[in-house]
Amino acid sequence: MVEVSVNIITCNRPTYLESAIKSVLAQEGCDFELVVVDTGHGINRKLVEKFNDSRIRYFVFTTQHLADARNFALRESEGDYVAILDDDDEWVKKYKLSIQRELLKLEPDLVLVGTQIQRLFSDSTEESKHIYPESDEKIRENMLVENPFCHSTTMFNRRLALEVGGYNPVKGLWNINEYELWLKLGTKGKISNSPQVTTNYTVWTNSMTLSHRIKLYLKDFKMAWDYREYYPNFWRAVCRYFITYPLKKMLNAIGLG
Repeated sequence: MVEVSVNIITCNRPTYLESAIKSVLAQEGCDFELVVVDTGHGINRKLVEKFNDSRIRYFVFTTQHLADARNFALRESEGDYVAILDDDDEWVKKYKLSIQRELLKLEPDLVLVGTQIQRLFSDSTEESKHIYPESDEKIRENMLVENPFCHSTTMFNRRLALEVGGYNPVKGLWNINEYELWLKLGTKGKISNSPQVTTNYTVWTNSMTLSHRIKLYLKDFKMAWDYREYYPNFWRAVCRYFITYPLKKMLNAIGLG
């Protein structure tokens, strides 16, 4: 049995998917499988097959919600740990998986570990590094205020993720569902971010409508409310969702942001 299962969910982005797969297959020092779940009616089958790599397992899973596809990948995975890579991102460190696997094996209480990222616009021009809090203590201080992990950098205990229910579908939100999984895992053990930059994260401009963003913030606030007994700084979260964010959007609208 493999130690790590890499999960990629994809739909109609073959160019990005090819780069993502190459970055996974370049990983060294870790026994892994790659579970690719295609929600686009199998159009990427030939692309995946051309790699001719026995470590890749390809599935077609048509669904109306990304969370269902992610949970399908979790169930089909065979590794003790699961690492996530979104199909438009790529790993840039060849020992990313081995470093995270060792951290999880050496610290039995550690259930989730991410890393830092390099953010790139979709045309591949550099934007900036994004630094997430690293220690369990610092992450918990910010957990209700904003998502302290980049999905494509995370590795976590697969069995535990399934025990807490995996990814929860959110009505009206196809692509936002991992934040609550981090909140759930954080109630079961320690969480951390490695200081290494391991991942190129693609930033899509104008990819979210105002109504979608409002739904997202309402969902995030509800999660802050639901988990306020597990994490500190609930009132900082209230300030962000109802004061800081609306004020920032208003200033941007009038050209003062």
